[in-house]
This record gives sequence, structure tokens and C-alpha cells, in this order.
Amino acid sequence: MRKILGVAICLLACVHSSRADVVETADGSRLIGTVTRLAGGTLLIDTAFAPGVAIPAGQIRMVKTDRPMAVVTASGERVIGRLDWNGDRATISGSAGGDVNIDGTTIVAITTPDVPVPDPEKAAETTEAIESKKSDYAKSVDDAIAGETAPPEPESKWSGRIEFGLDGDAGQTETLEFSGRAEARRVTDKDRLLLYVQGDYSEEEGRRSENELIGGARLEVDITEKFFAYGRVELEFDEFEDLDLRTTAIGGVGYRVVDEDDIFFSLRGGIGYIYEAFENTPDQDSVVLDLGYDFRYDFNEYVRLTHSFTYLPEFEDFANDFRIITNAALEIPIANDKSWKFRTGIETEYDNDPEPGINEYDTSFFARIVYDW
Repeated sequence: MRKILGVAICLLACVHSSRADVVETADGSRLIGTVTRLAGGTLLIDTAFAPGVAIPAGQIRMVKTDRPMAVVTASGERVIGRLDWNGDRATISGSAGGDVNIDGTTIVAITTPDVPVPDPEKAAETTEAIESKKSDYAKSVDDAIAGETAPPEPESKWSGRIEFGLDGDAGQTETLEFSGRAEARRVTDKDRLLLYVQGDYSEEEGRRSENELIGGARLEVDITEKFFAYGRVELEFDEFEDLDLRTTAIGGVGYRVVDEDDIFFSLRGGIGYIYEAFENTPDQDSVVLDLGYDFRYDFNEYVRLTHSFTYLPEFEDFANDFRIITNAALEIPIANDKSWKFRTGIETEYDNDPEPGINEYDTSFFARIVYDW
């Protein structure tokens, strides 16, 4: 683990920018990533942490691509090259005919060069005709990209993440440490589902010193633009807490205080039931409150900070029987496509009334390689 944390420090010190497409909007926002297309009056760009960001064409101030794209105008002209588009001025460099300057207001579509597009009919050179042609032609481009009449956007989108960390030392003391987590997410306009499983295992001189496994699911359903209902079910095994199985079922209501592209903060409160089966002591069950928050902040397109806090007091005795769980992590991409990341942080669990022989604090530092898809 010491070696991996050393790598973390080096990677954080070496965060650097790489070539990418750039989009600026009318309000001064700047997005860096990969422009995928402009059609139907909407530009799509994949950023480091949010693929498929949609920007209305009317809100675009500037577009620059660092790779050749196919640019199509309302008159049917199609030019391939790197695009520098700023309002009514647009330059396409590196095309077969050299640099080409065109009127930026006539651009109706941007696609990758391999996408076939239909030939539009010649439009009259008036502002009204050009605007009309933009709308009609953008739809035909959408149909061509789909290979048929464009279907409606899917109602949900699945994504996934795998995290894994491994460390060993064969010096004076032989140690082996492993930590990992796998997630599957489904996101729609109205709800969000998370499925997850994670584990921590370590050995020292051939003897286990940590052996924990957690799996669960969490569902959020929007009530209003800010309020949402949530439910969570979790199963946990921990050999060194003498815990055969802890079953947690919780439901409640949350509130999104801030929900922006680069910052997110939400509060939640609910009530739940916990059942704990122990190896050497009697089983226990309790009704608990669930209070906490979730926080995310993107320093830039490369560095992300996350933090979560959960307070679980027993309903009948708030002050004398509770658990506190926190997780703080920092992640940065380690590949140009941003799918591979490095994630390091700390997880803590405090139980003010643990079983006999069990520490109140359970703290683990982690450093993991992450793959998103």
C-alpha cells in the first residue's frame, strides 16, 4: 500500500493537459473533450466526467477541434478538416484544398469524416431560407447517422466502473493487500440506480489480517427538481469485526442543494432497519436513522474530489449507540480517453458501542486503478 500511495503522489504532481476539442458557450463556460457531432440544433461533446453533454446550437460561442471533422453547410458543401468556428467566422484547416474560410452561420452539421450524409437541395441565399434549411437538413443528418429514421433517445443509460488495488511486500515481513469495487449504474431523467460490490483482503506472514465484503443497491427517484426519494439495501461480512452478516434496509428523502456540471452537494435523511448476525455473540437488530450528505467537486477536467458522510444513530438511543461512516477520495485520469483513472482516499467507520474485543475505529487507506465504461 505504501508503494501505491507513493505512485499516487507522483501522479497528482504530474497532472497535465492534453490536446482536445474545446467548446465555449454564451455564458462563458468552457468545455474540453471530444466533439462527436452537431445535428438537430444540438452539439454533443464527451468530457472527462460527463459523456454526451448536449449544448443547444444557439448557446455556442466557439468550437475548436484538434482532429479532422466533416463540416456541412446549408448549401450542401462538405469540407473535412480541423474546425475553428467563432460566430459568423469559421476556418477549416488541413482540408484537401488547404485552409477554407466559410460563413459560420451557414453550418448545419458537424460529423466524423466516416459518417455518410445526404446531399441537400440547394437553398436560397436568404436568412429565412438558411434557417429553414438548417432545421430540415439537421434531421436528415440525424437519420443518416442512425442508418434509418432516427429513433427516440433511450430512456435509460447503463454505465459501469471497476476499481482494483493490489500491493505486496516480501521483505522482512511478507504482506499481501487487495481492495476492489465494481459498480453498475442506470440513469434516466427521473431516477438513478446503483448496484455495487466491494471487498478488502490482506495477509501478513501468511495470516489474514483483513477480510471484508460488502454488496448492495441504491435507488433514487425524483419527486421535484430538487427533492428525491431514495432506498438502500446493503449486505456486509467482516471476519475481523466478528460479523457474519449485517443486513441494512433504509428509505428516506434527499435534497440536491447544488447540482452543476462541476459541483454537486445533496443532503439526505431517512429511517431504516439493521440486523446483525455475529459469530460469537447474540444477534442484534435495531431501528436507525440515516442522516448524511454526498459531495463532488471537479477542480478541472482532470481532478475530481468526492466525499460522503453517513450518521446512523439507533432510534431509541441517539447519543449512546451510533455508527459514523465516511469516504473521501481523489481521482485523476491516467489515459487520453479518460476511461482509466487513478483513485486514492480513505474510508472510516466509527462504532461507539462495538462488540467486545473490537476497535471503535475501522480505517482503511486505498489506492486503486479505475476503469469506466
